[in-house]
Amino acid sequence: MKTLVLKLEGMQSWGASSRHSFRDTRPEPTKSGVIGMLASALGIPRDNWDTPAGPHNVSLEQLSKLKFAVRRDRSGSLLRDFQTIAGPIPKSGGGFESNSYLQEKMYLQDAAFMAGVESDDEELIKKLQDALESPHWHIFLGRKGCAPACDVDGGAYDGDCVSVLKSQPKNVFKRNDHSMMLSYDSDDGSGTIVCDDIVGPFSNRVFGDRLVKSEVI
Repeated sequence: MKTLVLKLEGMQSWGASSRHSFRDTRPEPTKSGVIGMLASALGIPRDNWDTPAGPHNVSLEQLSKLKFAVRRDRSGSLLRDFQTIAGPIPKSGGGFESNSYLQEKMYLQDAAFMAGVESDDEELIKKLQDALESPHWHIFLGRKGCAPACDVDGGAYDGDCVSVLKSQPKNVFKRNDHSMMLSYDSDDGSGTIVCDDIVGPFSNRVFGDRLVKSEVI
């Protein structure tokens, strides 16, 4: 098995339950957000699911089967931003309304994470790495506009994503005594339920639950 390491540094925002005028962020990258970033690099359309697409001939369903882990090197701090949305604005029941409204958005600033995606398909991991080196579409750290502050490709390694992330050097400005949180997919039916799994095309905007374990390293 192979694990591709992703270095996620800079301003970022990983929404999991954002609605209407308030757009939140999780304290760490979500699986759906990271898979979406990889799908963009691969050139996979939002309405794709089980049909291989893009220049690398990969489907979103293939990406949904990747095992996922994320290491929190620097939690960063919350930044609150406000944006005026001008009408006409679509209404949930159809039609439009002309009123403008204020949208509140949350970001993580000065944050640094390492994510790992794991697969037994070494060819798929190679395609992901190639796509990050030359992305088909722009890649962002969650919300559009959050450009990576460094090269995202952290290299491909033999082993599962948990052991690989544990072996990576710390990125905490020489604070060698700093403890880090590692979160990863649970295989034994225990853990915390997180609603950020990929269960269909991104255009459907429907996500599933997955079980996540966390430990301090």
